[in-house]
Amino acid sequence: MTGTLQEGVMNELGDDGVQQIAGLLGTDTATAKQAVESALPAIVGGLAKNTEDPQGADDLYSALGDHTGADPANDISALTPAASGMGGAIMNHVLGDKLDPVANAIGGKTGLPADQVKKAALILAPIVMAFIAKNVMNKQGQDAGGVARELQNEKSGGGLGAIGDLLGSLLGGNKAATG
Repeated sequence: MTGTLQEGVMNELGDDGVQQIAGLLGTDTATAKQAVESALPAIVGGLAKNTEDPQGADDLYSALGDHTGADPANDISALTPAASGMGGAIMNHVLGDKLDPVANAIGGKTGLPADQVKKAALILAPIVMAFIAKNVMNKQGQDAGGVARELQNEKSGGGLGAIGDLLGSLLGGNKAATG
């Protein structure tokens, strides 16, 4: 895989995917794109944080098996928080009780309403999991440690940007809930 995980997810979504997310969020495409670009580092950063622990890496790897072959980016309408609890379940594992504080902090930093950031995260979570399953686990043949390294590289390589720094301060040294 070339580029960051976040770039890969954005490429997979494309303009059509962002437009569909805009419709689900009840906003314009530019605002939806900003919400997506703000929520992605929180998801990837939370996953990276959870994989710092070998058990967290194993748990993520196991969960990725459920997303192998999935292509939620092509059926975004099925990912509405009301239509699917999948995003909520994933985000509960990724950020635990930190989802609201993270959404509020991102909203404060970007000017986006926190509820839009949270909805974007819930919609994106299954897309991110499917992307990692397809492009890291399957194509690169990574095991749990390899997936964890890929996420850690994204985190340490600055791929999370200012939102990653904000996430780090919110999550601190405490591992988010893993289920």
